[in-house]
Amino acid sequence: MVELTNEISDIEKSLKKEIQLKHKLQDKLSLKIKREREKTKKEKAQKKRISQQKITREKRLETIAKAKLGKRYVWGAVGPRTFDCSGFTSYSYKKMGIAIPRTSIRQAEYGEYIKRDSLSAGDLIFFLILQRQEKVL
Repeated sequence: MVELTNEISDIEKSLKKEIQLKHKLQDKLSLKIKREREKTKKEKAQKKRISQQKITREKRLETIAKAKLGKRYVWGAVGPRTFDCSGFTSYSYKKMGIAIPRTSIRQAEYGEYIKRDSLSAGDLIFFLILQRQEKVL
């Protein structure tokens, strides 16, 4: 009988330890879930801020560019009263605090390739024209 009582006591102690371990694991899991939710919430808030900043930058660039629309085209001019094409883009971006090369050839080399479906407001598009050269024999 004493052996049985001792065995029951050991089982109860073991169960108590298992229950305590279960509670600790549940607490850790709850804490981990809470941290993940907070992290996700912060990431969403950061993405929203970045998106709003991008919209603000786009609007600012649009305002700068539209303020110069209608100015006379003069080859090699960089503003503020007259512009050529690349002078207009370099002027507009400079006002945004973004330095890009002066000429369209250099601007095209300076940028990075973006797929057509990923273009957004403010992206510059350049076309490469290949000249056909004929061989004379």
